[in-house]
Amino acid sequence: TARAVFAIASAFAVPGEFLSRVTWERAVSPGIADRDDARTLGFQAGCAPQAPVGAMGEHSFGHVGFTGTSVWVDPERPLVAVLLTNRVHPRWTDAPIQSWRRAFHDLAAALHDGSDA
Repeated sequence: TARAVFAIASAFAVPGEFLSRVTWERAVSPGIADRDDARTLGFQAGCAPQAPVGAMGEHSFGHVGFTGTSVWVDPERPLVAVLLTNRVHPRWTDAPIQSWRRAFHDLAAALHDGSDA
């Protein structure tokens, strides 16, 4: 459920809350990078050119799935955005899912910050 994904992701939103600060830094800091992507120990880094960060910023991190799912964490706010979709049911169709994710993350950031969305 979105609530369960949110609970797990929230553990990564605040350094030292779930993991020690040192372990958290290692887990969410980009360690593998090339011109197209940047990865942490378990996430895509927000500084990656292809990352669907939207307004969440380059220090954010998250994970996306083929079906259109997304969980993205911005520890600077702190903010967690969970998007659970299924673009493959009842049949797969091509969709601009990356732009939808960015728009969703923009909306989540705007609502969190109290901006008009």
